[in-house]
Amino acid sequence: CKIRKTSCDSATSCNSSLSCCVLKEKLSSTVSKLDPVIYKSNHEKGNKKRILKDIAYDYIPRELLDRPKVGFGVPLDKWLRGPLKEQLTDMCSRDYLIRQGIFDADFVSGMIEDYIRTGDAGPATGANYSKLSWSFFIFQQWYHEYLEQA
Repeated sequence: CKIRKTSCDSATSCNSSLSCCVLKEKLSSTVSKLDPVIYKSNHEKGNKKRILKDIAYDYIPRELLDRPKVGFGVPLDKWLRGPLKEQLTDMCSRDYLIRQGIFDADFVSGMIEDYIRTGDAGPATGANYSKLSWSFFIFQQWYHEYLEQA
């Protein structure tokens, strides 16, 4: 890879170009032809994906690309009480938690068992444990993979 200085606007702002062996020549050539003033000014205005959007407009309707961001929910409750239920149950067994020595075995085992039996109670009820159960599940997977297997 080679880095070469191409221009300096001030003592603190220098542009340089990177010719790297892993970039395809066509991509490198195309990127080097872009007008940095256009893309830099849009980046400063918060439009950080201008180049990607300009390319995507050829393939995706504008109304899909220009709409506000929309979040989506992950079906944790459905996963944890469905296809991941057996794994979660194994990870919260009282005996396993006692051997592990990290959690209060009685409390965690009871909480997860109650959650598996009843599921989330709905918005604003204060009885939604899928996120907490998911965090526990992911920690237990990490623990098993990196600490028990070591």
